[in-house]
Amino acid sequence: MTLWHAGRLSPGQDAWVARHLADPVLVADMSWNLIDTAVLHVRDRSGSRDRVVKAGGADNHHIPRELIAHRTWTDVLTRSGHAQRLIDADDEHRVLLLEYLPGTLVQDSAARLDFDIHRQAGRLLRLFHDQATLIDETFDSRASAKSLQWLDRPHRIAPELEERARGILSAAVATDVGLVPTHGDWHERNWLLH
Repeated sequence: MTLWHAGRLSPGQDAWVARHLADPVLVADMSWNLIDTAVLHVRDRSGSRDRVVKAGGADNHHIPRELIAHRTWTDVLTRSGHAQRLIDADDEHRVLLLEYLPGTLVQDSAARLDFDIHRQAGRLLRLFHDQATLIDETFDSRASAKSLQWLDRPHRIAPELEERARGILSAAVATDVGLVPTHGDWHERNWLLH
């Protein structure tokens, strides 16, 4: 028997999707295949509903972060139709069911150079960032410490540049930092033109 998802989902993920979508049909595999995240455009057999199934393996840390984002921060974009709405999810199986947003990726299209597209993306990102600000007094010092730890590991940085970087990081005066929600991959490969 051929699986509708061509083996992209685990048995637990497949069973979860079956409880939400009657006899799904794979329209397109939109996965990037860089990590084990599957992104599947699906349609129920009646052809009346398009959805996106997003799933990852047990060690995939992107799916839990995306779940937090959908449950906490994306309303500001979903209300205006600029982001997918989370329909349901299963934390244990690391699988999400999302609305499908029509459109084509800006990446690899002529629109990637369109000034207005970038301006629109900037406005949406500003809207996303403006939701909340958390002041963190330790962010700067933790970032410097983490950078110094990276320099303690094997790397290909020239010794004189490493010494200069260590001096800058060690002398940096930590200040309070305002943290805001962020997308983490706000890029043309995640922007739709519609």
